[in-house]
Amino acid sequence: MSDGANWIGIGRVFTLPEDAIDAAVEEFSRAAGDMARCAAAEAVATGRVAALRALLDQFSAAQERANASEAEALQAALAALRDDLASLEQTLPLERAFHADERDRARARMAQARAQLRAAMPG
Repeated sequence: MSDGANWIGIGRVFTLPEDAIDAAVEEFSRAAGDMARCAAAEAVATGRVAALRALLDQFSAAQERANASEAEALQAALAALRDDLASLEQTLPLERAFHADERDRARARMAQARAQLRAAMPG
């Protein structure tokens, strides 16, 4: 009875427009969430660099006011902070590029979900 029958795609025959609309809206929502997470992650990365720069400024000011033994201890801390800042500044462009790629993928998914919504809308 099923000789030569092709059952692939049978689910599409029974898919109601509401199901397609729900799926597209859900995908749009997930993509929007991914975009928001990318923006937040980029803000956090940029904030880390800004916070470390501010900390360096504070340590430098403290070192200028400190006595000799304190200034020596602060010098070691400043060197470590400068190394951390250099590392963060070096990786920041890579992080930004990664998040830009993620945002681009999310935008593409949003565009695809919009197209699916248009196709599923009756009329």
